Amino acid sequence: MLFPSFPLLSSLRRALARLSAHVHATRRQARSRQELQGMNDQELMDLGLGRSQLPEWLRRRT
Repeated sequence: MLFPSFPLLSSLRRALARLSAHVHATRRQARSRQELQGMNDQELMDLGLGRSQLPEWLRRRT
């Protein structure tokens, strides 16, 4: 078969869209982690977070 059937194309498009969304979410999470870890303790307290809370807070945000 030279060209895949339309249902296969639709499935492939959906899979690629999910993969793309996952990659973008992972990148956003990494940027957020870097930004938060770069803040001083006072800046974190202004957000209502302590440094020791960052790992748990970031896990819940995914």
